[in-house]
This record gives sequence, C-alpha cells and structure tokens, in this order.
Amino acid sequence: MGQSGFWGDWHCADQAELHAQGHHRSQRLAEADVAMHTRSKLSLQPER
Repeated sequence: MGQSGFWGDWHCADQAELHAQGHHRSQRLAEADVAMHTRSKLSLQPER
C-alpha cells in the first residue's frame, strides 16, 4: 500500500507487484542510514 496506507494512493500500484511476490522495499529508519542516503533537505520555518 505504500507509505500512505490508502488503497487509492498512487504509490499503491508501485508496491503491489512486490507485495504479491512476497517482497518489499527497505525502509531507512536508522539515523546513520538516513544520513548516508539523504540527497537533499527541506527546512520549513514559520513566518515571523
């Protein structure tokens, strides 16, 4: 179902075939792993 958890989400289809075959895409959860694979960052600041 992708990250959203909603069947109608457009990411659902890109995960369906892997799921049907019993596979999945790895999730980067460890801080060091995320840092190693980060390509860019977006920082949002409240308007003052």
